[in-house]
Amino acid sequence: MKRIKNIETPFILNFYTSLNVKTLNFNDFNDFVTKRLKTLRRIESSLTDLRLLDIKDAMEDNLSHFLCRLVCSQ
Repeated sequence: MKRIKNIETPFILNFYTSLNVKTLNFNDFNDFVTKRLKTLRRIESSLTDLRLLDIKDAMEDNLSHFLCRLVCSQ
């Protein structure tokens, strides 16, 4: 198992009691999920510094994580 350098921001648990987006079109849905999957592949292959990830803001990170979990649970 690889060691990944930690980012300076604190870790926040999110149980998705509510999302900060009311509607989401299919193109955005697809973009968020695709970007999340690319990020996960990079981490699995060789990435060791989380600051180099494609997902930059917290809203995009939370939403893409939620959408991937939604797809996997279906």
